[in-house]
Amino acid sequence: MGYIKSNKLQFKTSICIKTLYNYIDRGLFLRTRNKKFVAQKEEKKKST
Repeated sequence: MGYIKSNKLQFKTSICIKTLYNYIDRGLFLRTRNKKFVAQKEEKKKST
C-alpha cells in the first residue's frame, strides 16, 4: 500500500489494509506472505 501511494499508482478498485492482509493469508497473492511486512497493525484489544 505504501509503495502504491508513494509512486502515485491508481487502480479501478481500492481495498483497506485488513482486506489486503486477509487476501494474503488466504493465498490470493502467491509471492507475498504477511511475514514479509515489517510492521503490521496490532489487533484491537477488547475492553472489559
